[in-house]
Amino acid sequence: MVWRIGSELSPIAASSSPIPRFTEGTHGYGEFMNETTPHVDDPAVTANDVPTEPTLMEILADYGSAGFSADAFATEEGTVICGVCGATTAAPNLEVHSIRRLEGESDPADMTGVLAVICPSCDARSTIVLRFGPEASPGEQRLWQESADRRDSEELPGDATPGEAAASAPETVTQAHSARPRPRPER
Repeated sequence: MVWRIGSELSPIAASSSPIPRFTEGTHGYGEFMNETTPHVDDPAVTANDVPTEPTLMEILADYGSAGFSADAFATEEGTVICGVCGATTAAPNLEVHSIRRLEGESDPADMTGVLAVICPSCDARSTIVLRFGPEASPGEQRLWQESADRRDSEELPGDATPGEAAASAPETVTQAHSARPRPRPER
C-alpha cells in the first residue's frame, strides 16, 4: 500500500497520479518516474526505449557527410591551424558556421563543442573539437569568445548537425498536403 503524506496519512488509490520511484544509488534523493518515462533499471525497457545523445564520433561523421570532413586544430594561443593547407587563422578571422555542444554521459562537467568552420585560406570545410566551461584552456576560451559567428548563414544548421536538423525538420507543405482533394466534413 502507498500512503499520501499530508495533514493525515491516507492511502493513495491505484489510479491516482504517478508515484515517485526511488532507486538505489540516488543518495536518498530518488528519481521521479511515470508511465511515459522509461527507467533504465526496468527489465521491460530495452536500449531502444532510452533516448541517447549522439557520440562525438557520430557528430563528426554527420558533419563529414555534409562536406565538413577536414580537420582543424586549436592552439594554446587561440588560433586555428587548417589540417589541409596548414594556414594559421586568428580567432576573429575564423568563421563558425555551426556549433554542436555535448556533455559527458557520465560527467556533465565534461563539456565539449564541435565547431564547423571554413578555412579562409583554402576554403576547406573542417571541424574543430573544443572544450568549454571550466575545463577549457585559455586558447579554447579565446576561440569561443572571439570567433566570427556565422551560424545564420545557409551553410549548415546553426546549433545542430545536418542529420539532427533534418530529422527534426517539419514536413514541407507539399509533403503535408497531398494533391488529392480532401473530403469536406458533413454539416
